[in-house]
Amino acid sequence: MDDQQQPTPSVSSDDTTPPSPPISKEESILQSASEGVDEIDDQPNRVVLPPAPEKKSHKKLWIALLLLVVIVGGGGAAFALLGSKKETPAASSSTGTPVVEKKATQTFSPDKVSYAYRTAEADPYTVFYRPTAGGERKEVTKLDRDEYVSNMDVKGNVAAFLSGKKIFLSKDGGTTYKAVYTVEAGEDVISLKIAGDGSRITFSTFSTASADVEGKIYSLNTSGSDKQELVTSAKYALFVQAYSPTTNRLAYAEGCYGCDSGYSAIKLYDLKKKTAEDLLDGADIKTLEYTMAFSDDMKVVTYIKHTVDTSIAIDGIPGYYTGAPYSIMQVDVASGESKVVKTIGTKQEKNANGTYKYRQFFLGFLAGTSTPYYAEDTNIYRIVSLKPELLYTSDKALGGVYFVSDKNVIVGTELPANEYTLSNYDLTTKKSVLIFEGNINTSIIGVSTK
Repeated sequence: MDDQQQPTPSVSSDDTTPPSPPISKEESILQSASEGVDEIDDQPNRVVLPPAPEKKSHKKLWIALLLLVVIVGGGGAAFALLGSKKETPAASSSTGTPVVEKKATQTFSPDKVSYAYRTAEADPYTVFYRPTAGGERKEVTKLDRDEYVSNMDVKGNVAAFLSGKKIFLSKDGGTTYKAVYTVEAGEDVISLKIAGDGSRITFSTFSTASADVEGKIYSLNTSGSDKQELVTSAKYALFVQAYSPTTNRLAYAEGCYGCDSGYSAIKLYDLKKKTAEDLLDGADIKTLEYTMAFSDDMKVVTYIKHTVDTSIAIDGIPGYYTGAPYSIMQVDVASGESKVVKTIGTKQEKNANGTYKYRQFFLGFLAGTSTPYYAEDTNIYRIVSLKPELLYTSDKALGGVYFVSDKNVIVGTELPANEYTLSNYDLTTKKSVLIFEGNINTSIIGVSTK
């Protein structure tokens, strides 16, 4: 397969195909995208999101996540975060109040999808973008051979990712990228988020220089200057969940980096008062799935709560089972109140072949709103007044959800042999545009809006 750029045809339902209502499981919403697969089979930038792995246990999932973080974050050594040093709330900034860049006006319509591709595992990645309405790919930048793409985030027309060596940021929806931070010797960058208003970027680091625990959270403006140290801990690794400089809020998880454990707490930090409190006060953190979403103003949070069953041995190994029933949870940050939106699955449910069944979830918010959504199997639901409303149904399992609004959804659907289609579905016209199709050598950074 060569690496010559080729145009991608736009594919939409024709008049001979009955329209597919977004609430129908029987009809094929992405039929047109699937029928166009053969037309672009030779394209080099084929993108695959692998099928959801069959999760064996909470512990094994965490190990896998940590291994991934270690690989893409610079290969730091494993650390058992069992120190007893006191956490220091918010180190002082050298420049005082963070410089907040003016937010560009957004219409929250999908514009471009930014992604990285390599022709083979031994090759370096190249970053590209494509219009979400369909069209040719455009090359943006080449990464070094040993650089990966991880910790991706997009807010409006601001996109960012970690390459392992550097943090790259775009202020034009992925058309261009600039390295705004270089990872220092003796540290790993382990999480990254863009502020809800797109004005700043925040990231956390973990010291690999010694066995002493040192987790820190910083922020930068989108030009890569005005570095601010927000929080430091001598007891935990810190994982950024969300950031809002306009409301002076920062959410992060305390936990373990490079060892067999999970989060120990989810903290909501007041940047003005320099105080932290538990976001999920009284909740059993062991039941928390790692999927969590915050509205841009950080007033609403959704997360997945699973069931822990210590009576089950996985693959003959005594331990605990984490699976169904799952609960979709919604939190009002002001009151701290958590409520169940929906419970999914039954206790110790199994697949047809007798293995335990695990479900894959995607969470987020409709573009430009504080209306949450969740996706599971083939369906996307928006949450209105704490009740799920079916928004979209695919004819294939969802392998990724990259954009959701009242007008459009951009999703990845799984095909045989680890192949994948990324499609833009119009909820009003009930027509689909195939953005591209591909394989596992592509990492999607995200969808920007205009």
